[in-house]
Amino acid sequence: MAELEHEITSRRLHRELGEVYYKALLNSQFISFDTEKLQFLKNQRAMAAKKINAGLTSNVDAIELDLEESTLSAEIEAHKTDLQIALDELKSLLHSENPVSVSANEAFPRLSKADFSVTDLSRNPSIMKQNLLEE
Repeated sequence: MAELEHEITSRRLHRELGEVYYKALLNSQFISFDTEKLQFLKNQRAMAAKKINAGLTSNVDAIELDLEESTLSAEIEAHKTDLQIALDELKSLLHSENPVSVSANEAFPRLSKADFSVTDLSRNPSIMKQNLLEE
């Protein structure tokens, strides 16, 4: 019976590990994309300023771009917060003393290739508890 409980706990933790990893990776990707978009908006604002100075357009264009920039900046901050939460969850699941990181350069592996069941969770308190119950 204890072996079955150990297997259930192990599978649950591996599933959680996969979910949290993908959440962290997704937020990392969002930050990367939104940062590129923010840079594009800053370039657009510089072009709009030139048009305003030349008298070709009104300040409305600049105001719209400022609004988009501030909204995007807030979204980036929200994604950074979500990323940190996910990284903290990963660290907790792995029961790691070292910081955990995820790069925006990482690709989303296909589910068939993303085998979280091989991840060492032996230091996780739930697994350690199950091991003690088996002994």
